[in-house]
Amino acid sequence: MITFTSNDTDEQQLVIGGTATLNTEKGIVGPFPRYSISREDLTLADGTYLNSKFNITVTGTATLKSGDSQDMVKKGERQSRVQGEAIILAQLNRTNEWPFRGNGVLEITAYGGINTNTIKYIDARITSIDLPEQNETAGVQNQEYTIQFEAYQDTSSGGNANSPGAIEQPDYNLSSVEESWDIAAEDRYSYTGNVPTGTINRVYTLTHTVSATGLRKFAIASSTVTDAWKEAYDFVHDATNQLVDSNPVTTITKNTLGLTNTDSSFSVLTNLGHTLTDYVAYDHVRTVNSNKAAGSYAVTDTWVLAKGSTDKAVIDMEISVDNSNVESANTVTLSGTVTGLEENATTPSTTPAKYANALAAYKLLAAKFFEAAKAAHVAYLNIEPDQPLKSTEYSKNVSENEALGTITFSVSFNDKITKNEDVIEDTLQVDDSGGTDVVAIIGVLLRAAGPVIQDMGTVTEKRKSVTYTAKLKTDKREDKPTFGKGIVDEYKPGGSSTSYLAGNSESWNETTGDYSVTREWVYATSGDGFQGADAPAPAPTPT
Repeated sequence: MITFTSNDTDEQQLVIGGTATLNTEKGIVGPFPRYSISREDLTLADGTYLNSKFNITVTGTATLKSGDSQDMVKKGERQSRVQGEAIILAQLNRTNEWPFRGNGVLEITAYGGINTNTIKYIDARITSIDLPEQNETAGVQNQEYTIQFEAYQDTSSGGNANSPGAIEQPDYNLSSVEESWDIAAEDRYSYTGNVPTGTINRVYTLTHTVSATGLRKFAIASSTVTDAWKEAYDFVHDATNQLVDSNPVTTITKNTLGLTNTDSSFSVLTNLGHTLTDYVAYDHVRTVNSNKAAGSYAVTDTWVLAKGSTDKAVIDMEISVDNSNVESANTVTLSGTVTGLEENATTPSTTPAKYANALAAYKLLAAKFFEAAKAAHVAYLNIEPDQPLKSTEYSKNVSENEALGTITFSVSFNDKITKNEDVIEDTLQVDDSGGTDVVAIIGVLLRAAGPVIQDMGTVTEKRKSVTYTAKLKTDKREDKPTFGKGIVDEYKPGGSSTSYLAGNSESWNETTGDYSVTREWVYATSGDGFQGADAPAPAPTPT
């Protein structure tokens, strides 16, 4: 007979033909049904065997049970009994309680209770039931039926001499598995030694995706069932498969199903179209997708591949040269971002090292800022030796994001020539005034020609104002400077001039480093008119 025993808690058993009577069992009576079995082997895309899917078709004829009393001459009574068999068939494996899994144990045994060779599937489920039109022969009515089953776990046992015996089942009950590796070159770079003059190495992104779709797995002996998504989950996270939780830059010696490759191995550093010698995987990020209803589970791991195990940072730096005709100096600016990299396991560390690695790289980079700026200064401006780039940083701005492990910087140098080595920049302004003719304007009553303008034969006093301003270097701001007066006094009226100091001011800000000196002189030049109290008045000259 053919029996189907539900895997739900009530373990209800249904008998499908092969018997003339039913005692405590439920099901249908009738002759032993016909059956057919087709097997579909499920494989990976490369042909590696994964699992087998069985489609079992049972076709038979249901007859009336001996206990179904009916009067064949009574109108509709036999038809009613046949319809009762149709209801039994249509409701096979549907219980009074919902929901239920719908899977069960399908057994096909020979006549007479001989079970030496038993066809058995422990996870079978009914996929369709077909009840064709009733036929009628000499007034006797029967109900034909076709039941379609689907199964994956085959525990059939054979007693023949050439029987293969019990078939070893796969460790995981799966319907599909996929694995892919992708590597992409980025427009990001690392510098050997984390210095701007080091070798520039391209950074790559490596992506590894493993996905599986599981099937319910039944263990009849222990009355346990594993959900489909859990089968997929356990397979993906099986450490023996080398699918996840492994260093991707090491040689992988097993295939997707965890089978050892006897003829070849796989390395992401050489088998993905790039030869990446001495590259290390950093910044591991894992994305998980689980669709419980579909029984699927997928893990996508992403790494940053960078050159070397000591240069744990990606550096994005730009060097710009400002050769302005307006300013008196040329400026070289270095700006960019240092992003720390972290060697981490699947579970990120509670104390990420990204920031520490970024800071260590930045310090090495900053020590070479001037060297890189000087090289650009010579290369792009072809500056003469008498106007070299100054090693003192003209301006600097640094910001950091410890959570993201980034340090952003901007630093500039210029070749401005200053009058003192202790200043970053300075300016000198000289203002000359005075020395103009002195005239008298005399108004005359009724004079149609206007006022009388009389040259007094002298000139106004001459004045010279000199202002020196400077921005002191940060390490030169503790003491008040003294060099400003000497610079200003170089412009004091000299030669034959007799000068007097008419103004003197000096300012200094220790915090900002601003320093300023202003001095003003009043003077006259000898020989340009009489100097003294006894000077005679010049004769008026009418105009």
